[in-house]
Amino acid sequence: MADIIEKLLDTLGYEYSFSEKYNSYEVNLHFDDDRQQRVYVKKHPEKVNGVEFREIWSPSFVLPEKISNALALRLLENNNYRAIGAWSYNAEERMVYFSSKVIDNLSAAVLDAILIAVASDADRLEQKVMGVDIM
Repeated sequence: MADIIEKLLDTLGYEYSFSEKYNSYEVNLHFDDDRQQRVYVKKHPEKVNGVEFREIWSPSFVLPEKISNALALRLLENNNYRAIGAWSYNAEERMVYFSSKVIDNLSAAVLDAILIAVASDADRLEQKVMGVDIM
């Protein structure tokens, strides 16, 4: 049986695959400036007080070493200006990523808007920090 996210991605016409590593649907978004960005949607929602939420996230860049205190503080401060998500850090992979947690029964239009917003924020920081399109 198809998951609600699969149905919504199909409705939106996105090509996607499944990432076993992240237990998530992987979508590649393409921007007008020939850049692209991977976005992941967790397969299984998490329940909080009886309400199901899903994480949608996009990697921005991988650091060659542990995140510096200065960069971590800058990302935390930047979270104050994000409308629908926050910067996060995966210490095991040394990956900085942008993440949004959304209610599970969202519409196709809302999923589309969040996919684009999450990918755009991650891509902008990747461009600023790395100068190239890696993710």
